[in-house]
Amino acid sequence: MSNSNYWKRMRNRRLSRRAVLRSAATAGVGAAGLALVGCGDDDDDDQPQAVAQQQQQQDQPQAAAQQQQDQQQEAQAAQQAADQADQQEQAAAQQDAAQQQQQQAATAQAQQELEAPPIGGELRISDTSDLASFDGFLTFGYKAFLHGHNCYPMLTQFSNNPG
Repeated sequence: MSNSNYWKRMRNRRLSRRAVLRSAATAGVGAAGLALVGCGDDDDDDQPQAVAQQQQQQDQPQAAAQQQQDQQQEAQAAQQAADQADQQEQAAAQQDAAQQQQQQAATAQAQQELEAPPIGGELRISDTSDLASFDGFLTFGYKAFLHGHNCYPMLTQFSNNPG
């Protein structure tokens, strides 16, 4: 969990050109300071002082350029890692969204299956014959049975399945 927070911070903290140049200049000044400290009196009298200074001046830009390249490579590696982490987060978010949709669909289907039809309401029948009553004990005949079937629960039911 802490890794994702670290990469989120790195992703939000993008490197600008100014920041890279500033850090390269700082690294160059640091390299120059280290070179000056390291170039103290080494008790080597074989080389003239001018040759030693020329070599020191040549080494400084090379060290600064190398350090700048290292920093750029580190910045690129951090950017790539942040991009990979972002892609993984997006894939995880898509999977979570798909799972939520499946769960919502399953919940909605289960609710539809559990809901009972509403009790009561209005029955409209278009028929030209008059019935004395919807009571199945008082009125006999096909029409009374047909209309009474819609009004009263039956002990037996007809099946529409074959067989």
